[in-house]
Amino acid sequence: MFHGQRRDVEIGILHGSDVRFAHAMMATRPSNVEFDVRLNEPYSAQDGVAHTLDLHGAGNALANVMIEIRNDLIETPDRQEHIALYLCAWLEHAIAHQRGGTS
Repeated sequence: MFHGQRRDVEIGILHGSDVRFAHAMMATRPSNVEFDVRLNEPYSAQDGVAHTLDLHGAGNALANVMIEIRNDLIETPDRQEHIALYLCAWLEHAIAHQRGGTS
């Protein structure tokens, strides 16, 4: 729930002042579209959620992104493991993409 409404977005890829890694993640989304993934939803830096990204990530020239996972996707240990494996593979592709490798 967000502001009293159920969210359709299942995974939000959020960025602050440095958009590069968030864009790398969106460019390398797994081809098996298992989840509703959106950029800067259900909220964005304009909602004041990117302070840590900007201070510790962009402020230190580190690749950074915030990943928002809808709670029902991680409510059991099995679901937590599933989403962790999904995100791990995706992050590896996004890192390679950002470094100029293949995705």
